[in-house]
This record gives sequence, C-alpha cells and structure tokens, in this order.
Amino acid sequence: MERPILMTTDSVKAILDGRKTQTRRVVKPELKKLIPHGQVGDRLWVREKIEVIGWFSGLQKARVEYATGESLDANCTEEQYIKAIQYSAWTPSIFMPRWASRLTLEITEVRAERLQEISDADILAEGITSSVESDAELRLRFRNLWDSLNAKRGYGWDKNPWVWVLEFDNIGVRVK
Repeated sequence: MERPILMTTDSVKAILDGRKTQTRRVVKPELKKLIPHGQVGDRLWVREKIEVIGWFSGLQKARVEYATGESLDANCTEEQYIKAIQYSAWTPSIFMPRWASRLTLEITEVRAERLQEISDADILAEGITSSVESDAELRLRFRNLWDSLNAKRGYGWDKNPWVWVLEFDNIGVRVK
C-alpha cells in the first residue's frame, strides 16, 4: 500500500542527507487500534512545499521547484499542471500532488510509545543535530521542534501523547 505523508522542509533535507530515518505521528484517540500511516513494507510518498514553475507541452512534464532549493522535471498531464498552478506561488505540502513527489519511503518498523520515551538514538534518527551533542541539548531541540509542529493542536511535549513511531528507508529519490 502507498500513502502520502507530510514533511517539513527541514525534515526533507534531513532525509536527503541520510540523517532522518524515523518520524513520529500522534495517535488519534478515534484511531487507537488502527495505524493510519501504514504497516511494515508499505510505502509513503513525501509531500513537501513546492512551486510548479514551468510546463513542457511536448514532453508532458512540469518543472517543479522544491523549498529545499532543488528542482526537477516531473511527468504530468496538462490538466494536472493547470490544477497545480492554481496557487500561483508556493504550494503548501498538504496540496502537493503525487506526480510531483520525489521521495518514497518504505516503512521498516511501526510501534506506539509515549512521546517522552524517545531515546537519544531515536532523536538522532529523527534528524536532530546539535553542535554540542549533549543528551540534554538533543532532547531540548527535539522537544522544541515537536512543540512547534504539534503544541497548537493540543499535542505538546508536556502532554506526552501516544505517538506512532515510523522507521523507514528512503527507497526513491527522483533527480533532475
């Protein structure tokens, strides 16, 4: 099975650098017995912030620029291209079409745990880096990142929500 997954620009950079091999997603109470992101062996196509900047009608390709600074020519129909440029500038990751995705991840492990149970090794696998590399600094950097993405939705670090831990391999990066 294949599903989309949203990633921030920093997370995409960490995946491309080979530093990020895990992601955590809040377990929604109504889905407690389901794993909405997939099982081991399933694939996730990464949705990231993009801008569609050109169309090559003879080739049925669109030029896609990614917020990370890279660009590529992606196969798509003219209808798909027209739909994609409706934003006229940067498209939020939630609206990125499948044809523009350049990253495919294969799930290698899925488990549920409380957020604050994250180990130092897992913080590194989340792509977090630190110049000092102390345990306390790594944990603080992860906590700050988590809260910047989840606290407004009621799932801050202090709430210690249950999370799905998805470990993955990056199995596909399309390049220009």
